[in-house]
Amino acid sequence: MNKSIIIDVCTILDYMLPHRKEHEKAKSAFSILLSKSIKVSMPAHGFCEFKSAIICEYKNKQGVLVRTDIDLPDIAILAIDESFVVNEFIPSLNSHGIIDLKSADMIYVVKAISTGSIILTQDKKMLSKANTLVDGLAVNYDSFIQLYA
Repeated sequence: MNKSIIIDVCTILDYMLPHRKEHEKAKSAFSILLSKSIKVSMPAHGFCEFKSAIICEYKNKQGVLVRTDIDLPDIAILAIDESFVVNEFIPSLNSHGIIDLKSADMIYVVKAISTGSIILTQDKKMLSKANTLVDGLAVNYDSFIQLYA
């Protein structure tokens, strides 16, 4: 399988932060992403989500600094603009109906549908809703590792 992957912010946090429960699985998934040169992307708003999550992690861990000594794949930025609304979001609603997710998560799903990508996430609700719309649209670490290892 060689589909491009849209990564959810939770996967980057799991990979970067050893105290997170899914850190080891995230390391395995990112090792595959790096070694197989899989195209990786994230919607533009994901970078804002990431910054916000890092600030929360920093506050919750009483000022412990985030690791910066890790390799990340190149992450292409998927535009969220007028073209996205007109050419991807509205057509997705017309063809798939209501996507019952938070607005930020909905964007990941619409981008995956419109680009033919797979979402890598540990978000149970996003996994369930995305796969209800399109079977195999989203995978967790275990499924990703099984598909790509």
